[in-house]
Amino acid sequence: MKKAAFETCVAQVKKAAGGDEEPADHSLYEEYVSGFDDVPILNDAVRIAPRRAGQPSFTRGERRDLRKEARQDGYLLRTTRLEALERLYEEYEAPPAPAVTTASAAPKPKPKPKPKRKKRRAKTKKR
Repeated sequence: MKKAAFETCVAQVKKAAGGDEEPADHSLYEEYVSGFDDVPILNDAVRIAPRRAGQPSFTRGERRDLRKEARQDGYLLRTTRLEALERLYEEYEAPPAPAVTTASAAPKPKPKPKPKRKKRRAKTKKR
């Protein structure tokens, strides 16, 4: 495809020049176009395997990170926990809120007493 485009371009240049004469910088243009053959296109880039990370260098203090999620900052954790503890302590020290009196908090009426059962008579023996 690149060569076909190149040939049509050369044909147009020849027509404009008025004959079979090639322009003086044609060899430079050919070199320029041939450089595109070395450039990978998208399909080539997809086929290339991703780069693998090299082994860590323990001399530089690198270690392989086997954790699934990053470790949280220790200073940040300490400050948030201290703030939460202070908030809880302030709630503990605060005086209790006054009791709310509403219609639903009114005393409930006493239930009606149930009628008493009648006692059974004791059976007497016949003589």
